[in-house]
Amino acid sequence: QGKRSLEDFVENFAKNPDTTTHTFDSSLNSAERKLIHQSCLKWKLFSKSRGTGDTRTIMISKTEIPLEDQQAPTSDMFDASKDHINAPLKAWLDGGAAAPLELANITKEELRYMYQLST
Repeated sequence: QGKRSLEDFVENFAKNPDTTTHTFDSSLNSAERKLIHQSCLKWKLFSKSRGTGDTRTIMISKTEIPLEDQQAPTSDMFDASKDHINAPLKAWLDGGAAAPLELANITKEELRYMYQLST
């Protein structure tokens, strides 16, 4: 799908009082999912990607997506493909390092939830 059509879809979704959630199919690539996440921020919507590879989908919602509807965090979410982000966080979550200064007041559960929202 084109950039404009995805942005238009999110805008129309946000303005339609009869819709509350929508799940896009797995045909979207990572750039398209990123565009949807960005459009959701603009329209104050919630978004969450789930699945991996060819089965990755994205859900958008007018209300916060409950944790039970989100993928449970697993240790492989902190993989080597994002070392610059995941290595320090994984060390902290595993108890092997002090919390980075910016995270001193954030619990591990909150961090896992924020990480889910960002992926």
